[in-house]
Amino acid sequence: MPYKKEIEKEWVAESITDQRIVEYAQNATIVINKYDVNDTSAYQSLVEIVSAKVRFDSKLFYRIQIKTGETDVKKNEVRHKDLNYDELKASVNGTETLYNVTIGVEWYKEESFYIKNV
Repeated sequence: MPYKKEIEKEWVAESITDQRIVEYAQNATIVINKYDVNDTSAYQSLVEIVSAKVRFDSKLFYRIQIKTGETDVKKNEVRHKDLNYDELKASVNGTETLYNVTIGVEWYKEESFYIKNV
């Protein structure tokens, strides 16, 4: 089973400075009990959801899978999967909001966690 971690609303709010993005993060993604928790293809990434401005109001836990792969960060191609958390945070800090969201709610290599909508 993927790595799981509950993240409280206060922690997320402290980690992401854009209040609009905090709202999206707190209300993001697909309800976990509708799908097999081991089927990662069943879930959209936080970046996709935030960029699409999708909102949910359920009080259930939501599963968020962070995208891995390549992205243009400060005009340099960076492979997320080759960076540890601190390196990724340093390379992304101050750039695109969506990637700041990814860092703000923590990023784990090809793993998933839960964010609690409270």
